Amino acid sequence: MWTLAVLALVLAPPEKPDDSAKDLAALNGKWLIVSAEFEGMDSTAIYRKKTLIVIEDGKLHFTDGFVNSQPTKFKLNVRTKPRSIDLEDGKGKKVQQGIYDLDKESLKLCFCLEGDRPKKFKTKPGDKTSFFVLQRQKP
Repeated sequence: MWTLAVLALVLAPPEKPDDSAKDLAALNGKWLIVSAEFEGMDSTAIYRKKTLIVIEDGKLHFTDGFVNSQPTKFKLNVRTKPRSIDLEDGKGKKVQQGIYDLDKESLKLCFCLEGDRPKKFKTKPGDKTSFFVLQRQKP
């Protein structure tokens, strides 16, 4: 019996390491909103030119150079496909579920204001989902 248990441990594929900390570090910085979509409609125009999402130390906020939103804590999960991000209230409770895709200098974020986590980086009428395409800004 012990032989089977040991054999199962040896032959089992290694568990994928949690690279959330690696992604968290890679997300830090200022991200320009290149395009935005809400419920299937282009919403880029509602943001002033040069509106940024600033990500620092596990928190994000919007700024247009004049006004800053309240920083919001978030948690990442790199083990999901696509990778997931959850915005939290100040007490660790999930308030919005989302997905993200980081490609060095570009970042896609898709959040559902209510309901289930988005499965794709797109929105449709009535789904209460926002989708952002962001570009990293050089310091």
